Amino acid sequence: MAHRLSALISTTILTIALAASGAEIPAEVLLQRAMHKQMVDGDLEEAIRLYREIAEDHADNRSVAAKALVQMGRCYEKLGKDEARKAYERVVRDYSDQALQVSEARERLASLQQPAAGEPATLATRRIWQGAEVNSLGAPTKDGRFITATDWNTGNVIIRDLVSGRVRSLSGKSGWDSREFAMYSVPSPDGTLVAYAWGYSRYDLRVTRADGLATRVLTSAHFLQPMSWTPDGKAILTLVWNEEGSVGAVLFSASGGPPRKLETFASGMRGVPTRMSFSPDGRFLVYDLGRESSLRRDIFVRSLASDEEHPLVENPANHSFPLWSPDGQHVLFVTDRGGVPALWAIAVAEGKPAGEPRLIKSDMGRIYPSGITREGTLFYTLEVGSNDIYEATLDPETGKMSGKPRLVTSRYAGSNSNPAWSPDGSSFCYVSRRGLTIGGDANQANVLVIRGLDGEEREIEPNALSRFHGPLWTPDGKRILVIGRPRSGQGNNGVYSIDVASGEVRPLLVEWSSWINGHVLSPDGSTLYFGRQLGGEEGFALVRRDLETGEETILHRPEDQGGLGLTLAISPDGAFLATRVWWVTGERFNAIRIIPTTPGGDSRDPLGTEKAYPLSRGAVVFSRDGRHLLFARKPNGSGESELWRVPVDGGEAAPLGL
Repeated sequence: MAHRLSALISTTILTIALAASGAEIPAEVLLQRAMHKQMVDGDLEEAIRLYREIAEDHADNRSVAAKALVQMGRCYEKLGKDEARKAYERVVRDYSDQALQVSEARERLASLQQPAAGEPATLATRRIWQGAEVNSLGAPTKDGRFITATDWNTGNVIIRDLVSGRVRSLSGKSGWDSREFAMYSVPSPDGTLVAYAWGYSRYDLRVTRADGLATRVLTSAHFLQPMSWTPDGKAILTLVWNEEGSVGAVLFSASGGPPRKLETFASGMRGVPTRMSFSPDGRFLVYDLGRESSLRRDIFVRSLASDEEHPLVENPANHSFPLWSPDGQHVLFVTDRGGVPALWAIAVAEGKPAGEPRLIKSDMGRIYPSGITREGTLFYTLEVGSNDIYEATLDPETGKMSGKPRLVTSRYAGSNSNPAWSPDGSSFCYVSRRGLTIGGDANQANVLVIRGLDGEEREIEPNALSRFHGPLWTPDGKRILVIGRPRSGQGNNGVYSIDVASGEVRPLLVEWSSWINGHVLSPDGSTLYFGRQLGGEEGFALVRRDLETGEETILHRPEDQGGLGLTLAISPDGAFLATRVWWVTGERFNAIRIIPTTPGGDSRDPLGTEKAYPLSRGAVVFSRDGRHLLFARKPNGSGESELWRVPVDGGEAAPLGL
């Protein structure tokens, strides 16, 4: 079964943080570029050129150089050129210390020399959809003809014909005139129905015909995620979050019969499954869960007849997204047990292991498997692009950059973001993304890293939180505040305090019926400012909270805009806040707004209100003297971002040369 499996990929294009013009590009960044050319653009010749550059100019970075040679060999294989063998032989000969790459090179050499009778030497991989509109919230039909997804231009659930490229909306929204949107759609086994989550502050489980007609609501909950249909197409297995914090795996009849709860995931540390899949005969259910003391995950099988759970794959590595093969004899899963994300399979008999796991395809990148067709074709989304942290020096008077930007760390290249300086300037912290998951944020393994000016780093793994972002130091430097979601499910999200010395996590503000968008502290640390995304038609609000009394005051509500930005900045004197705002209607889709920190003051837009200003995603920050705001924008509305600044009292905005 394993060697008959082919993989069709759809790809999500994310922002790629590149070095500024003239800066030396690290080997890790070049590798990201080359893999993008190979896997996304399909430009094998250009990918080979980049891989060769890495191997020749960065030979001292042995891990990256060996990986580049292996990928170069794979490109040559697809082009049918014998240079593939030479690339693999070079890895085996010159990089014996890189065990994983040597193992893969030997495997490829053996495959080139002795392909199995009647089987291809490599798995067939084909890109079927790419672009910013691609997402991992849907699944393919069993015949492989269609795939569902969420259209973020409208919030609709859509179904895409993979042959013609035609797209049909199944939920009927004309745009963002209402706040409801679709999540996590799954087609029925015969492709005639689609189950999906629909809502905003509360969600419905809906089932609709594949032509978008005859929609039916099966249940409502705090949040829910349809996972899989039963093989007979009569029920939908759904993860259901309730207000008390527990998450249940529940079977809902498509015809509206009584639900059946299969499991409750309430331990917190184990998170919730990234994928749950029925065996073709409907007797067993496979899923992944985290271990009690770690964010690493194992795979389990549950008998639906006896409700007994048995481990299927246990290993110190991270295992996720298990899917049953069409013949019921194997379970496929994604793991980093070899050091890089890879696709593996294990034989299964009567719900238990029938052999050792074996490698199917190595070095897959950040992938999200979404389904397998009846013929054994795996569909998955590949997330490409990277985020890295650079340091640059700006002249405080002119704002111009002096010197070249410098990559501050090459550890976990492409997965680092959200840097924040400590109050005394002796260190900074940042968020480093670990693990394989790109969906299901309750399972993501984020780590808080504190890095000193000497380059020494210390990691804090806040196990109480699933995903978190926006680290913010308290004025005394003893704590770091983040916005995160509790792994226990207790609340939507909130602001949490992480003790720098001990790593202890304490809730500062927990939201149940709304969401936190951005947060910042007053200079003395006594007041928290944050954006609150409210339910229904209440929209967004900028809130001031006294941390001693808990008293809250609404400072600002956007009028005709869609909402506040995801980041806030505060002026050095604590008198003003700055944030981005964005529009649902009108020509201007976003802007910068300055808002007084005391109620009743007038807000203003330093960029003016006469024309559209194509701002990039990211923070708005005050200069050290409080006279300017720094922000990123796209001068032509697309392409690369540039760093700009504008006087807070109004005036011409100007680029800073980065």
